[in-house]
Amino acid sequence: MNEFIVKNPRQLDLCLRFLYSENKIFSIDLKETDKGKIIYEITANDTDQEEAEKLLEKYKNLIS
Repeated sequence: MNEFIVKNPRQLDLCLRFLYSENKIFSIDLKETDKGKIIYEITANDTDQEEAEKLLEKYKNLIS
């Protein structure tokens, strides 16, 4: 799974800047939760599973 789940504007900004700095092409999907909140699912295109896991780990470090 190479999707970044983003729940707020700060995380969105960090995620987009992070993927841009890694020279990754990405797409963004908007979803609504059961509680009516908007979340973003950002997909890093053209990445294999191993690379996606490394990117997700770096992203989690950024938002923590």
